[in-house]
Amino acid sequence: TVKAAAELLRASSLDFRGNVEGNDIFEGTTDVVVCDGFVGNVVLKGSEGLARMLAGFIREEFTRSVFAKAAALFSYALLKRLRERVDHRRYNGASLVGLRGIVVKSHGSADAYAFEFALRRAYDEAHNGLLERITEALPKFAAPAAAAR
Repeated sequence: TVKAAAELLRASSLDFRGNVEGNDIFEGTTDVVVCDGFVGNVVLKGSEGLARMLAGFIREEFTRSVFAKAAALFSYALLKRLRERVDHRRYNGASLVGLRGIVVKSHGSADAYAFEFALRRAYDEAHNGLLERITEALPKFAAPAAAAR
């Protein structure tokens, strides 16, 4: 099934990259990575934990001495932008595809800020006609699959 799906995606107009390794997720070579829920959850939780750990290391280093604290003051704007870029709450909401409606699964631990981003994702999908676009594209994918059988 996975190989057949890959062939259909290669034959589509999508910029399909094929199977990717775990390190490809953060290299910027792909926009979307599709995986099962267990793998996706492990990747998400692992990356969130890594971001928190690195933030703690940075905080420790900037409090080691008076000079480090001064450097932190000069770096404040940069550090704030970095914190915003890696804030997992800004990427909340996984789209479940293959259903007859728009379904965005939010983190169980999502706060109001994170939930807002999940709602934005759902809005964007509805506003941009994601369901209609997928439905329109399906016959193009189904014909080669039926012919291959």
